[in-house]
This record gives sequence, structure tokens and C-alpha cells, in this order.
Amino acid sequence: EPRVAGFNPCAEQALEHREACNLAELFPGMFNGDNAAIARSLWLITRYALRQRIGVFQDPIAEEVAKRNMRIGVALGGICDFSTDGNMPSWMYDTVRVTADDYADDLNVNRPVTVTTIKPSGTISLMNESRPGMHENPAASEFYLRRNEHQLSEPTAKALIAAGVPYVHIPEKKG
Repeated sequence: EPRVAGFNPCAEQALEHREACNLAELFPGMFNGDNAAIARSLWLITRYALRQRIGVFQDPIAEEVAKRNMRIGVALGGICDFSTDGNMPSWMYDTVRVTADDYADDLNVNRPVTVTTIKPSGTISLMNESRPGMHENPAASEFYLRRNEHQLSEPTAKALIAAGVPYVHIPEKKG
């Protein structure tokens, strides 16, 4: 793409100047091998991502770029949690591409220049008990100790402490 000027913060998408990324993620491992349910979910998430891209940007340059490219990025999360025999099934990509093109035609907008992405999914994957990325394949342990840093004044920290989650207070260094 000759107009690409850079990437979004995690480099999942190449973007033009002032273009925003619009990413969505599906976790096929949560479907227990039900390919029909995966296909339906890919159809829904693709339509959702494209519909979100239609939103109006306050910046006229960003608005023009977004409407021209209609760029979306549907990602597969927890890829170590479902069997692909080492290859991502092409039908998943085909489902997203065909859905995006058909829906763009229905909405009378440009077809998206991109429809898929590879998205590093750390915290989001942990929220649905998927393994984050390729680095835990296979899982080395049944349980992991995850550490987070929060200021004690943050609402999240207060809620965790109130729930009895163990924590270590590390005083700020002065000077």
C-alpha cells in the first residue's frame, strides 16, 4: 500500500497518515470445534467491525482516509487453544473477507482494504481463560502467577484489596 505511513501502537495494522485502526478478536478455542458457530461468530464480528468503521471522525483527514480504506482487522485469539494441524484454516479468512465485502456492498461503502490481522492478545485472552499468544504453547503449567502494578489510590487496586487479593506495597522512591 503506497500510502501507508506507519503502524498502530502494537503494529498489527499498517496505516495511512491519520488513519485509525479498528480491531476485533474471536477466540475459536471457546467453541469446542463447532465450526458452524465459529463461522457465524466471524460473520457477526466482521459486520460489527465494519459497522463501527462507519462512525464519523471529527478530523476531516481521518474521516476521508477511514471512508476510503474502511480498514478492519479481525483477529483470532487463543490460537494455541484450538487444533489447526499447524495451518490456519483458510475458510476462516474467506468467511471474514466475503462477509466484509458483501456487507460493504449492502451499506454502499468501500470494501475494506484489510479485513484480518495478527493481534497480540495478552490481558484480553486471559479474561476468557485462553492462552495469550504463541509463547505458552503448550501450557507449561496448569496455573500461572500474574503480577500487575497499580497505585493504591486506583479504584481497581481498592477493589482487589477489598476482595482479599494478596498484594505487596512497594513505597515510591523519593528523590
